[in-house]
Amino acid sequence: MAAIADRVDPVRGWLAAAIVAVVAVAGSAVAFPQQVYSEFLWQYFWGPIDADAHDAACAVRADGVVRRLAEES
Repeated sequence: MAAIADRVDPVRGWLAAAIVAVVAVAGSAVAFPQQVYSEFLWQYFWGPIDADAHDAACAVRADGVVRRLAEES
């Protein structure tokens, strides 16, 4: 029995994995929009970008309102 590396081109394998990941996130966002946005996209991607853009230590989103917390010296 041939190994999967012998049967699948590595570039096609990586492309397929990337496409599956994007489809999984998009499908989850359609099925569970609030959970995906608040608990994944905001927390790990958009929140840190927002905090950096406004020179804050962190950005907290609760009930649709964003609070930016500054570091105290």
